[in-house]
Amino acid sequence: MLRSALFIGVVTLLLPTTHTLMTPPLPQLPESALSRYSRHLLLPTFGIDNQKVLSKSRVLVVGAGGLGSPLLQYLAAMGVGVLGVVDGDTVDVSNLQRQIIHSEGTVGVNKAVSAMKRITEINSETIVKTYESEMTSSNAEEIMAAGWDVIVDGSDNFPTKYLLSDLSEMYSVPFVYGGVLGFDGQVSVFNYPPSVGPSYRDYLPEPPNPENIPSCAEGGVLGAVPGVIGMMQCVELVKVLVNTHVDAGGEGVRMGKVREDLSKCDVKVYEALEGTWKSVIVERIVGREPPTQLVDYVGFCRGADAPPAPKAPEGARTMDEAAYETVDTSSGDFSTISPKQVMQKMLDGWNPYVIDVRIKPEEKIARLPFTDALIPHRDVMPEDLPLNRDILFFCKGGVRSNKVCKRAAKEFGLPNAIYEIEGGIMGWKREIDASIPKY
Repeated sequence: MLRSALFIGVVTLLLPTTHTLMTPPLPQLPESALSRYSRHLLLPTFGIDNQKVLSKSRVLVVGAGGLGSPLLQYLAAMGVGVLGVVDGDTVDVSNLQRQIIHSEGTVGVNKAVSAMKRITEINSETIVKTYESEMTSSNAEEIMAAGWDVIVDGSDNFPTKYLLSDLSEMYSVPFVYGGVLGFDGQVSVFNYPPSVGPSYRDYLPEPPNPENIPSCAEGGVLGAVPGVIGMMQCVELVKVLVNTHVDAGGEGVRMGKVREDLSKCDVKVYEALEGTWKSVIVERIVGREPPTQLVDYVGFCRGADAPPAPKAPEGARTMDEAAYETVDTSSGDFSTISPKQVMQKMLDGWNPYVIDVRIKPEEKIARLPFTDALIPHRDVMPEDLPLNRDILFFCKGGVRSNKVCKRAAKEFGLPNAIYEIEGGIMGWKREIDASIPKY
């Protein structure tokens, strides 16, 4: 007992007078979080305060597809407090090559619901709000009313990207942009700081001609490329969350350097085959008026003037591969006929000139045996078409053949009757030949 007392006394004398033996206050993170996020906490430029920022953050991810898959999983794993997931599509087996948040067991399930299932498996403490519909002008304000800190682009079509860009300016929140096609991808942060940084409209003031930009469903995408871009979006998003908090005077450690000119940003362009990254500098357009209300974004991206409108067209697709599924049903001098009608007419002696307007890799997956020619829809010219037979176009689902029919009827001046197969080769699979592979 005496030895213990003497030992304590010696130790006390050796301690500096300012030292206290009292336990310091615990950080505002539960013990389980200290263990779970310890690799974050060990980073000198991250630490407990930045982790607390993540735990209090609310992030809206629009699209639970190729980009949303890595984003949502890592945001949950890293401890983001609330995730909003917007997607009206269902999981298809063709998605599994790149949309790794889904599985064979969730084929046919709404993507937002499927994503929530996986998120809660990764981190049961992350709150998930699901929106099982496409994000359009008609429901955007209701979704934004939940109060999000950042909007993240997980879409694969231009109408959604312009919608999200306008929302980010209207609600003064940053917009983390991503895009992929083939072997390439892009990532950037727009409207950051809000009302100062460039927007997506400064990057692309006018939407590209849809005839010149294939969708992932049409042009294909290497499965890992959305993973690369989604992960870059995730890193940029974390920096935005932390730096917004720190710049507002909150506790934490700022991540990265402050840009010298906040009216500029850069779009990082990834080229997978070369293994390189390039930067495109974007500057806020002087005098551009920020949006004050939403418009018909599908119409805007088709090149039509888009007057302010409270609602987008019913059925407008805005999720991954949605651009592929949106058919322009404008009238024209051509006819859309069902696979069963095509079959019956052929049995009765009809002999049209049949053109597959898909691309060669698709034709290798599935084909119709009575096809006369394979010509990608952008390459169809009047000289490719005979003048003495009806013309019958088809593609995968009806979108590309519809575009060709419209162009042929309007520009080619043909005497022939022009037709397209309703639903394309996938419609033929549903109505005539179930053995055709689905892709």
